[in-house]
Amino acid sequence: MIRDARFKPATRLTDQRWIFWRVGWLATNALIVTLFIIGQWFLYRELQLPCRGICQDDPFYLTAGEIADMRASGYAPKLYAGYQVGLYVFFFLVHVIIATLIFRARPEDRLARFVAFALLIWSGMFPSVPYMLWAEAPAIAWLLTIGGTVGGLCFYLFLFIFPNGQFAPHWMRWFALPLTLWGVIGSLFSSPVLSTTSLGVIEERLWPVFLQLFVLTAIGTQIYRYRRLSNAVERQQSRWVLFGIIAGLS
Repeated sequence: MIRDARFKPATRLTDQRWIFWRVGWLATNALIVTLFIIGQWFLYRELQLPCRGICQDDPFYLTAGEIADMRASGYAPKLYAGYQVGLYVFFFLVHVIIATLIFRARPEDRLARFVAFALLIWSGMFPSVPYMLWAEAPAIAWLLTIGGTVGGLCFYLFLFIFPNGQFAPHWMRWFALPLTLWGVIGSLFSSPVLSTTSLGVIEERLWPVFLQLFVLTAIGTQIYRYRRLSNAVERQQSRWVLFGIIAGLS
């Protein structure tokens, strides 16, 4: 088995550094939770209204006919909206708990800190930004969009540096970073403000190509680590990651 000398074990945090990371963790939590609550409140309101305009292509939203049928069956649109938002809230809380446990258990481990922050940001920004929010509070809508982009960036990078926080092989960074940048640009151009522009239309057409390149590269990187670099514990971790990727594609 070949071991890379650049893979070094984590060092203990000093009291000052631990305080710095703890304050950063609490501040990030406060910001993400606030943005998440605002986004979900707008989504709850929006899902109770008949869809008009750009959301008509989104099956997540109800048409006027569907709302009428729901009322005729004795169900209020509030029930549907509450159910959808409740799923997002549950998803968010589970990830916040997992991220907090990771952060508290391994504060000295850079990869553990990265995973904790990534889980927090990605889960808080995962729900799509409500269209109503773009109309009533565009600044907050952009914050949510940028947060979702950062969360996506963390997710992409995680699959390339897991499980030891390093790119492997070393030259993979020169391929992974431009690919990740493509994903970030795609996330920004998926917003209603940019999706109808010429660049947005081009990005939408190229997005399937990006996903295929990304998935193949991420899986190839994990296979290389598994066969050439990983120890027994890291191989077990890699198996779970590969299982998650394959399950997500099915």
